[in-house]
Amino acid sequence: MRAAIALLGVLLLAAPAGALQSNRGGAAMEFLRVGAGARALGMGDAFGPIAEGPNAIYWNPAGIVQNGRPEASFTHVEMLQFFHHEHAAYVHPFPKSRNAIAFSATLFTQDKLDLVSNTNQLLGTFAPHSEAYTFAAAHAFGAGDTVADSGSLYDFEDRPIHEVNRSGDQGRNFRAGNAMVGIAGKFLTETLNTRKATAFAVDGGLLLRPETIPELALSAVIRNVGSRPKFREKREVLPTELSLGAAYSNSGEGRRFIASFEAGIPFYGTPYGKAGLEYSAGIGSVGFMSFRAGYKSISVPALGGISGITAGVGFGLGRIDFDFGFQPMAELGEVYRGSIGIRF
Repeated sequence: MRAAIALLGVLLLAAPAGALQSNRGGAAMEFLRVGAGARALGMGDAFGPIAEGPNAIYWNPAGIVQNGRPEASFTHVEMLQFFHHEHAAYVHPFPKSRNAIAFSATLFTQDKLDLVSNTNQLLGTFAPHSEAYTFAAAHAFGAGDTVADSGSLYDFEDRPIHEVNRSGDQGRNFRAGNAMVGIAGKFLTETLNTRKATAFAVDGGLLLRPETIPELALSAVIRNVGSRPKFREKREVLPTELSLGAAYSNSGEGRRFIASFEAGIPFYGTPYGKAGLEYSAGIGSVGFMSFRAGYKSISVPALGGISGITAGVGFGLGRIDFDFGFQPMAELGEVYRGSIGIRF
């Protein structure tokens, strides 16, 4: 684990220097920036410092160690009428050793395109598609102890943001005073007609819970550091990005409010911000309802201010959660993200 921490430190130190480089051509495998989980989209994708549930494998692999019990999720995304994105994830915690592992698979497809020759003859159709397969591991350090939740599912009184799972998980989570670290390795492939490229990438994440401010969570995440895929002669770059974030919670009996913010620093392009709010309230003894709103500025320069708005809702019953997120993209259409999660 010490070697893993050292590697993560190197990645975090190297990322800001890379962000200053000019890369006007952009990056390959942009599907890696779509995101995972409808809850995250509803909060403007400012999910790095929250990092709860199986989708933490995408947003911040350190967060997978917060799960109290095994959990799986599936997310479907419809983008701009002809892009389709599927993401499945599973996390398995080991509370006694303060470790966790997680797996995920991502498929990105789009509707068929016409294949045209250089003389403008129709030769058929093809459908570009991309895939990612991820394995992650995480460990928690520090003074914070693991605790067994007790009381009702929505007894949030005097509990920090991650001690009680948003959907009432009665497993074992971590108190303030912990530093969590996680690393994820990814195998990537992208196919464009007869051309295919592959790559390997690493994500690293830190999640800090200050002992003196139990309501606060701080995060640092570096995504998509890896090899350069090659479709023909030229090798492309991956969409590497550093994210720094903070989240703050205010909880009471039967309800919880979370505010989250992240700054994204990409390897190429302009830094941008993400912010999100979530209000959750218990319904009866085994259910909950959540309302979310967010804003992310990455699309604003090209599509206008309305494209940065996000919203979402979520509800759960027992061990099953349902979430829905929405983002308007001006004249390009809309983005819809729906998720289902189940704890075992």
